[in-house]
Amino acid sequence: MKKHRILRTTLILIFLNGSSSLMRAQTANTGALSGRITDPSGAVVPTVEVKLTNQSTGEQRTVTTGPEGLYKAPLLPPGNYQVTITATGFKTATYPAVVVRVTETNEFNVVLEVGTATEQVTVEAAASLVTTEKAALGRVVDNASIVSLPLVTRNFQHIMTLSPGVLANVPDATALGRNPIDVFAHGARATDNSFQMDGIQVNNFHTNRPSGVPVPAPDAIEEFKVQTGQFDAGYGRQPGANVSIVTKSGGTQFHGSLFEFFRNEDLNATPFFVNLVGGKKPVLRQNQFGGTLGGPLIKNKLHFFVSYQGTRQINGLSSTSLRSLVFPKGFGPDRSRAALGAAFCGQAGFFGGTTVACDGSNINPVALAILNAKLPDGSLLVPNPQVVQPAGTGFSTYSIPATFNENQLVTNLDFLQSSKSKLTGKFFYANSPTFESLTAPVPGWARQTTDLYANFALTHIYTITPHLINEARLGVDRQNNAPTGLSPISATSVGIPLANSDWPQFPNISVSGTFSIGPATTSYTKQMTYNAGDSLSWV
Repeated sequence: MKKHRILRTTLILIFLNGSSSLMRAQTANTGALSGRITDPSGAVVPTVEVKLTNQSTGEQRTVTTGPEGLYKAPLLPPGNYQVTITATGFKTATYPAVVVRVTETNEFNVVLEVGTATEQVTVEAAASLVTTEKAALGRVVDNASIVSLPLVTRNFQHIMTLSPGVLANVPDATALGRNPIDVFAHGARATDNSFQMDGIQVNNFHTNRPSGVPVPAPDAIEEFKVQTGQFDAGYGRQPGANVSIVTKSGGTQFHGSLFEFFRNEDLNATPFFVNLVGGKKPVLRQNQFGGTLGGPLIKNKLHFFVSYQGTRQINGLSSTSLRSLVFPKGFGPDRSRAALGAAFCGQAGFFGGTTVACDGSNINPVALAILNAKLPDGSLLVPNPQVVQPAGTGFSTYSIPATFNENQLVTNLDFLQSSKSKLTGKFFYANSPTFESLTAPVPGWARQTTDLYANFALTHIYTITPHLINEARLGVDRQNNAPTGLSPISATSVGIPLANSDWPQFPNISVSGTFSIGPATTSYTKQMTYNAGDSLSWV
């Protein structure tokens, strides 16, 4: 028996030494509340009971002030709390509107009134909170702001610049898909940021940019915070910004929403270069629809929250669906040796070299085959100019709609096992196939991409003693990215020999100052990130 106890104690010490963050009051998905309790004369009041009740879930936490009148309630889920303060010889004070924010330890000091504990003092005004324990800068953006501010593709990243010292590219209203932006904190690079969602790392280690992280629907986000400067080293691995995202949880009351956001091209102006060739106004239609539902499954025990968002976008204005190009003077529908020789007689390439013979006899047969090759629909691979300028140069503008379709799901469960124990599981999934229709300036070259994001976070908060609270976290994050460049013809069909038989794709060919042809990049990236952590707080 003694041997077993020694072994158990040794394993606990190894675990704490290897993975626990001692003395941490808050983590990437929790906050904390601390302060001092005094009497009207300013003297501290010890052994005061401070009870915090989450207004949404009903869970409670009770802490007691020490000899200096100080208290701290660590590892609290973000949200609105009712704080009730009870002490012998003083009136019971109740504050129903105290906000706990993610990653922050807010200071909430209270002056008690002399009286009996049966006398009640309720302060309806919002509590005045300050953060004095940390040097990190940043701002928490709550759900009300996220759903109210205009987001062209409902991507929360577009308002990360509300935090001080954070700059970003201007969101492009014509972008295809989620429309991610690069973020720069205090001059750091866009690849120097770190992202957590529900307490686990969700960084894309391939690009290390915001374009590779999950983007929950605004209606599913409780709040997020962008920290800059001297934030806790436990939050991340980068010198830029640290972004902590917390998704919503269910509560004691049922709540939900339905939404539909629609954009189209009716009020758009026709782009200048589309007008130049007499083209039609490019299409831009975006539907984002879905809903949320949360509430109790078992009263005061098991709460749930679920969110779905579907996105359907048809986009003829993005950088891979609207392209313009210039053709050299004399380039037209006749692609014979004689016609090309006559048009470009005596001209050398952009970088010099052999001049074109006037009869076209020295034109490379591969180049001649490419210029005369046709797409499956019978049109030329290198099309004729749509208009010819007075100077003789040709010009074309093409708009072929691209598509983005995403189905996104958030499912969260909270199990209030007892007043000391809470288990939370949060799951996110998004599948986002994308079709880019003009990856080259001329039609026929496209790219099909499949993006998949899935992560699961499991958190257990346990009050060991009134002064010792532990949070254990496990999580997994999966990201798949598979862009495939589509080629309308093969290299061998125009006489290009294969350098590698395992890679038969058509090469990329660029004619300087005019057009280029060739497939977009094909690749496959699969990332699995496993998270495990523990935070032990002694107060």
